[in-house]
Amino acid sequence: MFEQLTDRIKSPFDLGDVKVHPVDRAVIDTHISKSSTMINQFYSESFLRFFRFVEMVILLSDSIVVGVDIGTSSIKVEAFDKTGTRLWSGREPLEVESPRDGWFEQDLRAVYWKVEGLLRELFRSVPARVVLMGLSSTSPGLAVLDSRGEPVGKSILWMDRRAVEEAREIEQRLGLEHVYRRTGLRVDPIFTAAKILWFLRNSPRPEARFFVQPKDYVFHMLTGERLTDYSSLSETLLYTLDGAWFAEMLDLLGLGEDSFFAPEESTRVYPLRGDVAERLGATGREVYVALGGVDSACAALGSGGVESSVVDTTGTSACLDLATERPVVDQLMRFESYRHVAPGRYLLEACTPTGGEALRKALELVGDPGGSPDAHLDSLEPSGLLVLPFLSGSRSPDWRPWLRGAVYGLSLATRRSDLVKAFMEGVALWERAVLESMEELGFRVGEVRAVGGGATLNWARIKANITGRRFAIPAEREASALGAALLAGVGYGVYRGVEEAVGVVRVESVVEPDEGVRARYERVYSAFRALWEMLGSAELGLDHDLH
Repeated sequence: MFEQLTDRIKSPFDLGDVKVHPVDRAVIDTHISKSSTMINQFYSESFLRFFRFVEMVILLSDSIVVGVDIGTSSIKVEAFDKTGTRLWSGREPLEVESPRDGWFEQDLRAVYWKVEGLLRELFRSVPARVVLMGLSSTSPGLAVLDSRGEPVGKSILWMDRRAVEEAREIEQRLGLEHVYRRTGLRVDPIFTAAKILWFLRNSPRPEARFFVQPKDYVFHMLTGERLTDYSSLSETLLYTLDGAWFAEMLDLLGLGEDSFFAPEESTRVYPLRGDVAERLGATGREVYVALGGVDSACAALGSGGVESSVVDTTGTSACLDLATERPVVDQLMRFESYRHVAPGRYLLEACTPTGGEALRKALELVGDPGGSPDAHLDSLEPSGLLVLPFLSGSRSPDWRPWLRGAVYGLSLATRRSDLVKAFMEGVALWERAVLESMEELGFRVGEVRAVGGGATLNWARIKANITGRRFAIPAEREASALGAALLAGVGYGVYRGVEEAVGVVRVESVVEPDEGVRARYERVYSAFRALWEMLGSAELGLDHDLH
């Protein structure tokens, strides 16, 4: 078309009353050329956009989302399709070393190689072209890395309590209430800042360069990036509720911001390193890794708990999480408040260190280690015993690290089944106290979503009867892994946001309280609170040194 038009402009010709001379031809040629280029560019860009759209549709139709959940005692890798249906599952046990009472460590390199081993099995088993994986991990721990990003010594686990003196020093120098108002966290030995101070005082290593969470090391090894996520960083005492480094804490530690990995949103995805892809047998596939976050935060997402519902995650510990639009500062400092993995949201959280672990201990005591608690339940009536499930101190809502577990009411008529049920009741009684404290802050708690290894139907019935709340059990119990997988899907564009992503969560069972049994638990709850207060009111000195 453009050639035909320019061929006509050879000599003067008339356009009505306007005569065009050859001297004007160069100008006309220039305008025609520009117009031709613009039109061709428009069609080229439109075709390219269409081609990319079609390519994305094809890729997303052949994609899976994967959650890598690094727990205390095991690593779980779960693969799902876009609807949240599980396609593949793998698990590897982890060894926890305890060189002293209250110390808990892991070999971080061994943890990473087990992650790679599970992923290798995944790629061998599932032939998806696009694999989007997110990470979930226990927190707050401490991994010390050198300048190359390699571990310096063992990682210190979240439940480690060696930093008691360091926590006291932080409290004395910065003030308990001041730290809580700035960070949303109580000063406690479990938090990373206290662990770092212990490391610098008791085990200094000149090669130490970075102080991060164990998950951050795994992410670094998979992608080569030195990054953390906001949920993990905001549960360390190093970051403030208003989104800045806690300068006073860094000054106390004598460290700068460059001693830590920079934070990003949990949904950010980065490509898998080429050498890692080759080892995993993933060469030629599109593989991306999302930062993910704290396991309880991922579980809150993976249970569908972006709004309103309280999420009960019972694994080694037990945590109750409520998603909020802004940080909540409790005047009584009972709860933790930190960043959710869902961008722009926060979590109000209460935890006890030994939730599922207390029940595991009960099964061990009755001679059934590794057994099912359901095998010991013959009714849902009260056991007749009281158990304080605080085998490693209490956190929310009273923060008494010296408190230990207790069993009250043993008699000659007590059966093994009573003891197992009493431990289940003890966790449920703690949960009722937490839920009541949440309601004192103005939150209405109607439903609790139960996930994790402790999300059994019978335990949900006991919890419903004791708390008076409805308990919903999602079809996917491994909510931390699902939540991490959904974050990767959001980051890549499989879902348009977390609200759409959680639409894949399906509830399998709903348990309502039995009002008759609930009434019989009222006296039990009153007695439980009295025993808790009596034993927690003073440090009795019944520690391991007096065994």
